[in-house]
Amino acid sequence: MMQGDPLRFAIWAGVIGLAVTIACAFWIVIANAGSRNLALGLGALFGACVILLVQIFFELQGSSTNEDFSVEITTDYQTNSVLSRPFGFSNKNRYLDSEASKLLAQRSSPITKDDAPAITRDLAIASIVSFLAEEQPDWQLDAAVYKTASGVITTWQGLSTPGECTSLTVDQLRAKLVAAGNMFGTVAVVFPNVRYCLPPNSDIDVRANAVVLTTRVCQISITLKEPFASMSTGDPAHLNVASGPTLANGQPRYVNVVMGGRATVRYFGLRAQARDLAKYQGWAKRIVDGIKIRFGNV
Repeated sequence: MMQGDPLRFAIWAGVIGLAVTIACAFWIVIANAGSRNLALGLGALFGACVILLVQIFFELQGSSTNEDFSVEITTDYQTNSVLSRPFGFSNKNRYLDSEASKLLAQRSSPITKDDAPAITRDLAIASIVSFLAEEQPDWQLDAAVYKTASGVITTWQGLSTPGECTSLTVDQLRAKLVAAGNMFGTVAVVFPNVRYCLPPNSDIDVRANAVVLTTRVCQISITLKEPFASMSTGDPAHLNVASGPTLANGQPRYVNVVMGGRATVRYFGLRAQARDLAKYQGWAKRIVDGIKIRFGNV
């Protein structure tokens, strides 16, 4: 976990230092009350300190934005497989879906309808981490997005130098998923990159239902709302039909789970006027927009 921003300690030290300076200056002026110039200087110092503190208060104001999205995943109990929306070639999760399906098929105990929400949650979280590593491997990207008849194509080139990165490996990202209890943690990030580059002095926290990116400038929280928004048993090829085929035991073959999600971007007040703020804003926008595309929310 990240430690506190040292700028916070700098502000507290500065405020205490100013208070000590004014107190000492006041003492000197009292001891030399015959000097009018010292009194004027103390007044000027006090006024300058007040102006500085007022500017700090008004300039260093944080902000927060929220964007909602949905995740829809179908579990096929006949083939013990999963399928993420959007279906077909435009499904950016298709390789992860394939590897996750292999894991489900190898389980010692068969999956049941009650497992569908957990499968949806874990696959969505694994997909978010995969998206970050595969499509946002560098927080400073020269990226372009093209919409085609078959889907969306994204091209990019990383711009960060090693000194501008907090680097994580694919194994470290997978370890974070496994530590959070994610059943698909070992197969996430199916197209590994040599390096996943976060901004300097930052970290990624993977939880059971959330992925949180924390930097000195901002925090990006991607959270799934549990238990789920809706559940149906229709054939994913014909979702307008209320119910789909059943298995020999009478249980539905398909369970479609829709789970709501929220992407929250919070900019910290202490870095509200950071020199690289525009870069962080661009990075946050690419992540939020990319996740919405990943889950077909476009």
